[in-house]
Order: sequence, then C-alpha cells, then structure tokens
Amino acid sequence: MIAVSLGKSQWRKIRSISILSFVRKRIEAILENSEHILTEDLGKEILSAYGIPVPCEKLSKSLAEAQKIAGEIEYPIALKIISPQITHKTKAGGIKLGIANEGELNLAYEQVLDNANKYNPQAEIKGVLVQEMVKPGKEVIVGMAQEALSGPMIVFGLGGIHVEAVKDFSFRHVPLKEGDAWAMIREIKGYPVLEGARVDSPCDLAAIVQVLMSVSQLAIDFQDFISAVDINPLVVYPSGGGVKVLDCLFVKKRGK
Repeated sequence: MIAVSLGKSQWRKIRSISILSFVRKRIEAILENSEHILTEDLGKEILSAYGIPVPCEKLSKSLAEAQKIAGEIEYPIALKIISPQITHKTKAGGIKLGIANEGELNLAYEQVLDNANKYNPQAEIKGVLVQEMVKPGKEVIVGMAQEALSGPMIVFGLGGIHVEAVKDFSFRHVPLKEGDAWAMIREIKGYPVLEGARVDSPCDLAAIVQVLMSVSQLAIDFQDFISAVDINPLVVYPSGGGVKVLDCLFVKKRGK
C-alpha cells in the first residue's frame, strides 16, 4: 500500500495542479503490469494514493503469512480471495467475515481457496487479502465511466448489494467543482437516508464530497488508461467519522 501522509489542505493543493510524480509513476507501474481488470488490492492502492481512506489490509501468499498479518491487524478480520478472474468474490464464496481467532482463520483460509478453485479452476490466485473488519455504516457507490464522446463521467448513488435494483444515481462530467459534488449527493432520491431521516445521525457528507473530488481528479489524470472505476460500497460514518472503501473495481482501457 502506498503510504502518503498529507493533510486535506495539502491534497487540495496537489489535486489542483497534479499528483506527485512518484505517486504517478507507481500508479503507472500498477496499470502497466496488471490485468484488464485490476484486483481489489491494487485498486485500493490507487485510491489510497489519492487520499481516499481504505481498510488496514495486506495480501498474504500463504497461511503462515496470513496468520502473521492477522496478528498485526488484530482480530476480528476478514479474508478475501484475490484473483483477476474472480471479480464477484461473494458469488464465488471467496469472502469470510468476522474471523475471531487463529483457529477460525486456519479454517476460513482453506475454505476461500477451495471455493475459488471450485468456482473457477482456471483462475490465477494472487493470494488472500487479510483485512480489518470494517464497522458498519451507510453504504454508497462512487464510480467513473468513460463515455465515447464526452469523456469521464462521475457517478454517485446509494450502494451495497442492492445498487442495481435501486438504481438511484446522479451524474456529472469531470472536472468536478466542490459545488457539483454537493449537488450530486443532494439530488439522489435516497438523500434523506444520508441526511439522517429522522432517527439516524447525519452521514459525513463532507467526506463523500472529498471522495467525489478525488475520483474526479483520478479520472482526469489517467483518462487515457482507465475506462471505469467502481467503489462499492463506500462505507460512510456519522458526521465527522469519515468514510472507508470496502471494495473497488478498476477496468483498464483496451490495449493499455
């Protein structure tokens, strides 16, 4: 994972000009050496470089390595299979949540590998992602899609497993201004859910705005290389609590 420790004001200044050259080189290397669809860990590394919060996690190549990482992160943890050919990890049985101790880890590690091999015997398994258990919150989706004539478009809506059924989205072309990002949040039908809807605490809408602005800049910086970005879900906490990327998908342009 790229470690970039910059404050919000510094990130705003950088994003208004360009990203740091060493960060760009790292992202270019990721894109150059990855499959057409990036694995989750690589996508999160790119998002982290743009200041978007991701869980504490690390890719393991063996059970012993997973045990070591789990000890560093501390239980409870989650395991996720990482393979370019398995993008629907839940359908493949490649996710185990709420693992409380090493005994459960040992069993879950073998299960996700076995499930993945049964789901797609030809899949290349890059490893198993060991991730902190992210506390629940409201779930939204932030994405980017390249349009043939007009270029990158940013997408926002309520997220999670029901995103396709609900289909509650707002859209803007890049570059986003901060006012555009706020408008995108407020115009979806599900906005009252984010605002608190009587009984809940209001979500950290400012943190969502920062993610929308960051994805807009990412789309501008790499519009010749990335055709789509899907952050789903982005978990949003009550006001002041920030956000965290639970899963993401990056698609490269053909021939890149």
